[in-house]
Amino acid sequence: MSKIHVVDDDVYRRNQMAKAAASLASHAEIYENFGEFKQHSPCEGLVLVSQAAKEEALKALMEGRCPIPAALYACSLTATEIKFAFRAGFIDVLVWPSQEEDLADALKAVILEYERRSAVAEQITAAKRAVTKLSRREAEVLSGLVSGASNKEMAVDLGLSHRTIEIHRANALKKMGARSTVDAVRIGMFAGLLPQVSVSPA
Repeated sequence: MSKIHVVDDDVYRRNQMAKAAASLASHAEIYENFGEFKQHSPCEGLVLVSQAAKEEALKALMEGRCPIPAALYACSLTATEIKFAFRAGFIDVLVWPSQEEDLADALKAVILEYERRSAVAEQITAAKRAVTKLSRREAEVLSGLVSGASNKEMAVDLGLSHRTIEIHRANALKKMGARSTVDAVRIGMFAGLLPQVSVSPA
């Protein structure tokens, strides 16, 4: 990960977080408050928000105004506070370790969760883009594949011949760049399933 953004009014914690980020080959930009962070409006990376800046960050998250994913960190949090943080949109929560040398490991876990979510988001975006290339019938066939239907079952359901289903299936895989049925089903699932997807006419 190339960059993290640290929002904290405590100089010591900011510096410790920047030091931990550097040990993980990440560059840290530091901000005294969330307003300063929003003024810079970064378009990449992860923002780590201290408990002191939590309320501003929560409001921005719930209103969809936080430009990048955010994680919360604090010296201590109750289970209720942690649950609320996740529900509000924080991707992870870091409880400041009692031993300073453990901070890098705690930060690494947060970064790994961010990278995992980013990879999933990229797959979803790519899948949605792929299925928009399909005709209506091809999208229906892909939807059938995702639901586990056989070619015969799809033929009956859609009122088409078995051969026509095979043609639509092959065309769908080709248009999406799917290497196999497994790949096609994966794309369909990441796309979020197809009757809601905008497709081109047959």
